[in-house]
Amino acid sequence: MTTTITTKATIEWISADNGGRSNGPPFGPDYAAPAKFLAHADTWLTEAWDLLVHRVNGEAISDTWEAEVRFRMPQAPHQWLTCGAEFELYEGRRCVARGRLA
Repeated sequence: MTTTITTKATIEWISADNGGRSNGPPFGPDYAAPAKFLAHADTWLTEAWDLLVHRVNGEAISDTWEAEVRFRMPQAPHQWLTCGAEFELYEGRRCVARGRLA
């Protein structure tokens, strides 16, 4: 049986003027996107994992979310979900947010 690890994170959405989402942060509390963990950036192009983000604090229009995050797939590298780990969320080739695990 595989355990799903959920951890807290702070997400900073990048403004449209700086290359982020054209419509701003997602409206709903849930979002999923490929996550590039900076400590493992060298494997980014061959080993990308989707991160599920659930906003627990902050308004939808806010550029900063307090969230719970977890990998979408049970076989993902859950050991990457450590306090202080930094990541970026992508839509295609565009980085739309940066996060840090609490």
